[in-house]
Amino acid sequence: MPVDCQNPDTLEAVAPCLNCLSMNELLAVLVVIFSNQNGTDGDVPALEAGASKFRNMGDLQMTRELIAALPSGFLAGLDFTDLGEDYACLKCYGATELKALFLNQWCTYWASA
Repeated sequence: MPVDCQNPDTLEAVAPCLNCLSMNELLAVLVVIFSNQNGTDGDVPALEAGASKFRNMGDLQMTRELIAALPSGFLAGLDFTDLGEDYACLKCYGATELKALFLNQWCTYWASA
């Protein structure tokens, strides 16, 4: 089924079993997905060793680290001292609106990859 990045119902239909998982279980799913891609699938001790210095992070620090870990091409030409004239209004948005914008952009990026 093609993914419709404008409709959350179609995203949830791709993997309906995700609706039954807790937040921790969903994070574990993400760990497994990336672990499989990184060649450490099934090796929980290797996962723990690699993550040992990333413990006790709050959401703010984790988000900063996620952005910092993006490939340099994603960050090219961006100035983080402000969001620039085109995107300055995003600073006024709340978490709900920003999550919606982010999910739509995330979906659009991966649907076209």
